[in-house]
Amino acid sequence: MKTPKMSVRCIMAAIVLTFLMAFPGGVMASPQFSLQTKSDWKTALDEGKITPVTSYYDALGAHYGTLDVDFIQVTPRLYALDDAESGGLGDGLLMTWGNGASNLPQVASWQYNYPVDPNLAGTKLNFTIMPPPGILSVSLTINDAAGGWISWDWNVTPPGGQGPLFTGVKTALTIDPNIFAPQGASSFAVAGFNPAIATTIQADELAFGANQWTLFPPVPVVGGAQPWNYWSQVSVVPIPPSVLLLGAGLLGVAGLRRKLNK
Repeated sequence: MKTPKMSVRCIMAAIVLTFLMAFPGGVMASPQFSLQTKSDWKTALDEGKITPVTSYYDALGAHYGTLDVDFIQVTPRLYALDDAESGGLGDGLLMTWGNGASNLPQVASWQYNYPVDPNLAGTKLNFTIMPPPGILSVSLTINDAAGGWISWDWNVTPPGGQGPLFTGVKTALTIDPNIFAPQGASSFAVAGFNPAIATTIQADELAFGANQWTLFPPVPVVGGAQPWNYWSQVSVVPIPPSVLLLGAGLLGVAGLRRKLNK
């Protein structure tokens, strides 16, 4: 028996209603915070929301303390650049660092300090990064107000290697801070982390020592050969809980369609 036209209309109306209930603000939820333009990055730097990391933190030791060679931590310099200044990498944050007196691998870090606890439960963190030749690995750490942390680390390989991060390639990644597991071909570590009381996001890079700085292309704007990295398009976007409602509504519509077809 064919489904009456009115029933088809009812089904379509149910789909639209369910969609509107699930996404009252549209398909994409508004980000909790977003660093997209040069102005965004510069304002965050000027207001002290983004700062260099000058001392070791637990996740840094957990990631790099197991290496077979020693390394040093260096305080970086941070610059907000636009697309032209970055050489076509888009608006973003340039981090450059280095200790020319040491040939050891060198780590540098920056962090975003939340002015108010954003509660990362039910969110995803999006970011884009371009690690130039000379970068060995990149890690991202989220710390909470109770001293807990969660961290992911990606090896950087030449193009054609095992990804997702390749030297000289701009790559967009997404991390769900509510999933305590490796994500995007990363290694992973966690220590009592609670996403509901997150306070800072920290990013760090491990680079070759001074004896291999010639591997690095010139630093945008700054010039010279030394370790650097480029971050852009950072945002924390809520995952609408009503997505589950959408799924349930579509299942209900499917059941209604089968019932009407009998």
